[in-house]
Amino acid sequence: MYQQFLIAILDQVDRYAILHAAAVQPPGGEGVALAAPSGHGKSSLTQELARRGCRFLSDDYAPVDPAAATITPYLRTIGIETGGRAPMPPAVREAAVSGSATMLVGKA
Repeated sequence: MYQQFLIAILDQVDRYAILHAAAVQPPGGEGVALAAPSGHGKSSLTQELARRGCRFLSDDYAPVDPAAATITPYLRTIGIETGGRAPMPPAVREAAVSGSATMLVGKA
């Protein structure tokens, strides 16, 4: 149901190009979109970059304003797929597998 809601909302956004990407902003830098196929570590990398001081902008969807060349923050919970191919920190994997993590659209 969340995916259907999200698609309906995104269909109404004309000004932005919506990338299937995560996005962060390094300290003192400009926004960076991290694009890759599902399960390849965008969320894991985003979480680690945020832990190391980058500003979290988005996970899964990065709204880009082509005219301004900017990424607009799209804040929501970072989702980690336990069955993905990307390496995952042990503490994150343990929380996701144990069920103690919050579930969001099939992700922990």
